[in-house]
Amino acid sequence: MCGGDEAPGRPRVRGEEVLAKLLRLAQSGDVPGVLALVEAADPGLWSEHPGLLFDVRRCQYGALLAEGRLAEALQLARSELTPLADAHPSLLPALKSAMAALLPSPLSLPAQQLPNGGGDAGGGGGAGGSSGGELLPSLRSVAGAIQAALQPRLGLQGPRLVLLMEDAGVGPSP
Repeated sequence: MCGGDEAPGRPRVRGEEVLAKLLRLAQSGDVPGVLALVEAADPGLWSEHPGLLFDVRRCQYGALLAEGRLAEALQLARSELTPLADAHPSLLPALKSAMAALLPSPLSLPAQQLPNGGGDAGGGGGAGGSSGGELLPSLRSVAGAIQAALQPRLGLQGPRLVLLMEDAGVGPSP
């Protein structure tokens, strides 16, 4: 399995380093770093898991909205999110959700503009109120999904409890 003069444990260490760095990048909100690391570690991941790339880009979109950089967020939606959703129709609901983050929060509207004349709107995101946290994934959660997809591709096993549950037929399987 290991080539030539390479130490038997080396690929595992490399894979664990990649996963650890992925988490650090996600925790710091470094979307370009996450994209570059995954591309370097496994260039085929994005083509096999376009939903993961889409979610990373949605995180980037959400960060731009949160910083008030609306024009850049819209450009990202046009150049990255829309083509991915067009190529993979299962991503269309997530694209709609991302676009909904642009709408003003119901809490920021005057009561007479709310459905049923007002009352407790119960939250909501959007450029007019908050960062759309309910509509857009966090980079940390997306990094967790990327780690799960990368683990077997890097020759790593998941946590022992997860493996036992999968063997028993309980919980999701890869």
